[in-house]
Amino acid sequence: MLTPGPARTRDYIGVALLVVVMLGSLAMLFDRTWKRGERLSPADLVLTTFPWAADTTRITPKNPVRSDEAYYFQPIGVTHFARLRHGDFPDLDSSMLSGIPAFHHGLDVGRAYSPLSLPFYFFANDVATTLYAPLRLLAAALCMWWWLRWIGTGRIGAIAGSVAFGLNGAFMVWLSSPQPNVGLFLPLLALGADRIVERADRQGVAIFAVALGMMWIGGYTPTLILSSAAVGMLIAVALLARVHGAGVRAAGLPLVLLVVASVLGLAVGAVALFPTIANIASSSIVSRTMSDTLPWQNAATFVLPDFWGTPIRQNWWYAGAGNYSEFVSYLGVTTVVLAGAGMAAALGARDRRLLAVAGVALFALAAMYGVPPATWLSSVPPLRQVNPHRWHVVLAFALATMAAGGVDAVMTAEPGSRTRRVGVLAGMALAAIVAFGMAGLALREHLDDIRRLGLQAFERAQIVRAAQLAGVAILLATVAAWIRPLRALAGAGLVVVIAIDLVKGAYGFNPTLPPGQIFPPTPALERVREIAGDGRVAFSAEADTAWPTHVWGVYGLQTVDGFDFYGDPAYQQFMQRASSRPEEPAGWAYVEPGPPERLRVPLLNLLNVTAIATPPLDAVARGVGYAPLGELVDGRRVEQPFTGRFNGLRSIDVLTATYGRYNGGTFRVSLENDARARLATREIDAAIVPSNEWMRLEFAPIANSAGQRFWIVIEAHGATVDRAATVWMTGEPVEVSHRAVVDGRQDARSVWYRTFSSAPERIPGATLVDSGALNVYRGTGAMPRAWCVGLVEIAPLDQHLDRLVNPAFDPRQVAVLPATPAHPASDTAHVVSIDPPDGDARRIRVDAPDGGLLVVSERFHTRWSATVDGIETPILPANHLLLAVALPPGARDVVLEFRDPTRRPAEVVTILALAGIVLALQRRG
Repeated sequence: MLTPGPARTRDYIGVALLVVVMLGSLAMLFDRTWKRGERLSPADLVLTTFPWAADTTRITPKNPVRSDEAYYFQPIGVTHFARLRHGDFPDLDSSMLSGIPAFHHGLDVGRAYSPLSLPFYFFANDVATTLYAPLRLLAAALCMWWWLRWIGTGRIGAIAGSVAFGLNGAFMVWLSSPQPNVGLFLPLLALGADRIVERADRQGVAIFAVALGMMWIGGYTPTLILSSAAVGMLIAVALLARVHGAGVRAAGLPLVLLVVASVLGLAVGAVALFPTIANIASSSIVSRTMSDTLPWQNAATFVLPDFWGTPIRQNWWYAGAGNYSEFVSYLGVTTVVLAGAGMAAALGARDRRLLAVAGVALFALAAMYGVPPATWLSSVPPLRQVNPHRWHVVLAFALATMAAGGVDAVMTAEPGSRTRRVGVLAGMALAAIVAFGMAGLALREHLDDIRRLGLQAFERAQIVRAAQLAGVAILLATVAAWIRPLRALAGAGLVVVIAIDLVKGAYGFNPTLPPGQIFPPTPALERVREIAGDGRVAFSAEADTAWPTHVWGVYGLQTVDGFDFYGDPAYQQFMQRASSRPEEPAGWAYVEPGPPERLRVPLLNLLNVTAIATPPLDAVARGVGYAPLGELVDGRRVEQPFTGRFNGLRSIDVLTATYGRYNGGTFRVSLENDARARLATREIDAAIVPSNEWMRLEFAPIANSAGQRFWIVIEAHGATVDRAATVWMTGEPVEVSHRAVVDGRQDARSVWYRTFSSAPERIPGATLVDSGALNVYRGTGAMPRAWCVGLVEIAPLDQHLDRLVNPAFDPRQVAVLPATPAHPASDTAHVVSIDPPDGDARRIRVDAPDGGLLVVSERFHTRWSATVDGIETPILPANHLLLAVALPPGARDVVLEFRDPTRRPAEVVTILALAGIVLALQRRG
């Protein structure tokens, strides 16, 4: 058993009180789960896109910006963990041709091994996610408790700081992603480091090593890097203090132990570290470079969580916020104010630890907002991929520690320490002045936008809320510092205010659904599966009309697109050529087929694409970002031009927003031609308009709509201020020909709209076989999963694509290889049967009396291994992207397996490291 440091770390009553506060906060945050029996799931966002948008019962999404959660992490919970529950570790994510290694890649490095992932091993995905999120928030609070008690914080202060960290916005908005899996161990890493420096004992080494290992296993490398950098700053300050007090030699043993602990930590995290290194080694591009910083105005969100508006209430208006979840992370106005008290107390007492933590907070702020020297870190290779938003976790840790120090200072103030008490309260007041001053400057900077969008009342309510919370915190702190009989009650009040502040500020980023609505079945996807058969699907769409198809794997569909985390040039170049797009350098990107009309179906045929699905769209808004137009009160008029692409224009959708309330008046939505003759119109009662929903106008198909210019006209009647709905606009300007006209004046943006026609896209080489919620095409000439060829051409890989796009090239007869195979191709070889994919294995039975060459429609990767009749055989890249196996005479059975060669050794290293730590901690008799 670990020996605690100060006796107060054994404060079981304090731990019990913290757990009670956290459980109460989590019960309020996830109230719909225990009240209604719903499940925590951001998958409601899926229902706004095709085919769900037209193929399932409509619901209003609770949070329309959790894209990574809904389209990436949730499907992994369904597909990958389903295999784990059956005892099969997925080394390959075979739901996409991108073929990314399961779990070990840019967004999910090692989450399979995280102890916090245990719910996914025992429960269905909807139940597991519902347990997973609150479990991590509670674990974060407990880790913070141990750190705060170690550095000497009193019970009430430690509870306050732990709640501030456990419920911080960076964790709240990423309830399914692996980022909190890493950040929650940051306090333990700091505790272990401080203990090593102070005591140089094996318990400190063990804590540091386990925390570092768990951060690796947690699943997100950028957060690990920044958390380690923050602890490195604390270590540097602690070592300098030790040298100053006892000389240079006093730092020798702690330095050695820190190195040992780091090595042990890497060994504990080997199950994630080794595959990551292997991925990097096989990658031509390790990561994207992140050089952007947050605008200074974003600092206002520490006091006003919805300074930019909130997509939950459909008034997110700032065009620069690409992903709201990353852009805004509310840390609590009460936490900020109390951190001021902690800073003042640290300065007065010259508390080295709190001052060092304050330095980390300032450094995190500088890195987030682009202030040197913090920005110089971007020149360090491992930090080039670090998104500045990830510093939120470090800042949350630092502010929570300082806030705990502030609460502790007012709780321990002695009657004779008048100067100290006044100084602490002055620190709170100064923090409030600075925070509200920054918010005021930010509001002034965007005052024109706020007025134009009619958001004055919304922002005013936020300011009032923040001022009330700050005032209550200062009042309670004053009572605790000056009235001893009421101290305990005031301290408890501070804890409650922190909890209420953070729960209320983050409420809404916890969408819940009836279990049946989480990735519900859709007839359109069932039809796609029928048409595709055993082949793959290419989902082709205009930009901004559909989301990535990771979620399709939940339905057993295999696609050719997906995230290419390590930048495979061959894969990305192939997709660029298949989409008739200009060739670009490989990068960390989502790779997909382009617009349907430009597809090169013969290239997709090589990938076993037996079905091509497209959303049934005609014209769409061409822009990025979302911003509400502002209340459509009586008399307002919006006109949006568009040009039809196909004949048979039959309906129009406009995206609405209600500001989360019931509204009055009516909308009139009309279609006019370029001569401004009205072709169709519809009156809509604003009271029944759903938030974040498409408002539809349907009419008889217009025969010759292709190439014609039309106008969508939206008129408001009878609506008053604070009772008027609105429509979404693009967040950024669009081309002049696509700009809307608002109240007679041209706007730089476009209304979010989409139109439909009865004439689908024309894809050369493919035949439309089904239309409805999706248009589904069957290609002619799709290659099977494996086939034998009679001829081989030898050419460098960079010349393969030029050969493949030649109309004379016949992939059924010829394969292009970079080197001569061990056995020549033969006309007598052929495939007898192909077994259905079995996890990470592929079995193909062949008849090759004279030998031959087998081409397999799987993406070439060094982790594929092949055996022919039980004998290991090399694989070769073929046709630029695929793989080939040379068949010796008489070959019968070919087995391909995708295996991570580092996984088993890494598991052994991790187990040995953990066992060694446990043995080293055993007391001798």
